[in-house]
Amino acid sequence: MTKTATKSPQLKSLSDYIQERFEEFSRSQKDVARYIVDHLDEAAFLTAEELARRASTSSSTVVRFSQALGFEGYPELQQAAIEEYRTTIANSSANGGPSSPSTTPSWRDRSAPTTRTWRKRRAS
Repeated sequence: MTKTATKSPQLKSLSDYIQERFEEFSRSQKDVARYIVDHLDEAAFLTAEELARRASTSSSTVVRFSQALGFEGYPELQQAAIEEYRTTIANSSANGGPSSPSTTPSWRDRSAPTTRTWRKRRAS
């Protein structure tokens, strides 16, 4: 029998759940969290290795991040991301257009570098 995420309430989106628990994650896990929330449309369809590369971390960190959220592994987190993406698209279509304008989530420090900026700085 496959275990599913029991810690995440059924009514919350994956993005909301990640944002609520953001401060609990390690630095590398926060990179994965940011990438998923900021790029859900891409992240939902990436393998653990691809997601790790885009978040500048390892695939084992992606798996540990999934488990920290209460999932058995990455495939279950990926399924939750796909479901959220599909819901977002369906709601957008039902409202006759794109969803509300993107804003910086309140959980993210607006002065903190983005993943892309961080990568550039680290390579220096």
